[in-house]
Amino acid sequence: DSQVLCNLSSGIVASESVTADLLNAHSIGEKKFMDFYNQRFKPSENRVDFFDRLPLLKIKTFSSMVKTKSMKVSGQEVIVRADRNLFARMLVVAQTRAMDIQEVLQYELGPLPWSLAAVDGTLCKTTKAKLLSLLEEGVPPVEQVPPGAAWIVDGMAILQAISSAPATFADLATSVFHIAATPFLTGATRVDFVVDQYPLVSIKGCERSARATQGTLQVRILHRLQRCPTQWIEYLAVGSNKVDLQKFLHREWQQPEYAVHLHHRSFYVTSGQICTRLSSPDGETVLAEEVAVLQCSHEEADTRLLLHAAHAAETGSSDVVIRSPDTDVAVLACALSSGIPAHLLFRTGTKARTRFVDINAICAKEGHIVCRSLLALHALTGCDTTSAFKRRGKAHGLS
Repeated sequence: DSQVLCNLSSGIVASESVTADLLNAHSIGEKKFMDFYNQRFKPSENRVDFFDRLPLLKIKTFSSMVKTKSMKVSGQEVIVRADRNLFARMLVVAQTRAMDIQEVLQYELGPLPWSLAAVDGTLCKTTKAKLLSLLEEGVPPVEQVPPGAAWIVDGMAILQAISSAPATFADLATSVFHIAATPFLTGATRVDFVVDQYPLVSIKGCERSARATQGTLQVRILHRLQRCPTQWIEYLAVGSNKVDLQKFLHREWQQPEYAVHLHHRSFYVTSGQICTRLSSPDGETVLAEEVAVLQCSHEEADTRLLLHAAHAAETGSSDVVIRSPDTDVAVLACALSSGIPAHLLFRTGTKARTRFVDINAICAKEGHIVCRSLLALHALTGCDTTSAFKRRGKAHGLS
């Protein structure tokens, strides 16, 4: 698109207002010059003194896009004010009409049900990790992972855990690869790097908008030596950025420099709906093969991780480790473990507090019926796409 401006140095894509100002900067300057000439040189009643200050044009540039604004709202105060005004109106109406207040109070009296949503329309949140803690009670953690286990890794969790991006996108690709491919160093021969998809209309749009409260920054990756944005959180808050980054990693990891790490190993990489198996038969070149059976339209990596776990089990892996910090994935693993013919382990936690949860042991303790019911319980008590009932958390639901 000829009307879209992109910074060649940083890859940042200009917003509509910045694009309009930059493309019209010359004509804006000419107009201001004529205003200056007409107001200060031509005789008129509204003539301006030649030495009066000139107003700033305030033309927006790429630097204008990194400024963010923040606003704090006290939700409780809004609720009190809304309730006060509502009951005041009800009392006035009740004086002139035959109104049964007890009957009126049987219905929701606001734009949103307070039991299911906050005042601003966002979902009621609960502590999801509490559910996994309850399921783990009485199940000892796994001390040692079988060296030949297949690893299914949540790729976006790795990217989100990066506190400060490396210098260039090539360095970023190298860093992310070594983090994801760590199991190769302990004897694993298969690692799956699974990521989300980002359609324009998404069931998780509300949750992603809430996570992007610090502002957004759209950047296009033009070449591998391009510098990574320093505002990493803002960069990852934009879905198009993550799609562009996935495509870049998918291409970059096919470069010959990664062949030595892929010698006699399989590295499955998802990008969009496709999945590609990267391997190296000779340690010098990378072979890329599209895996048709793993092509899918799953929006969330949460469910796609289980698809890859099932594929690993069906292709000979007796032990499968799913690496993710998300409780949603653990709940899905418990609910679907009976259909995966392998010993399932769930690796979660951060840094030194990581642990391996034995999913099969949890299912043996809780029973098949309880595990199959966990998906409904998790949804009713609040997850990324559904709201929780107020004062009804995970512990109350499981009990």
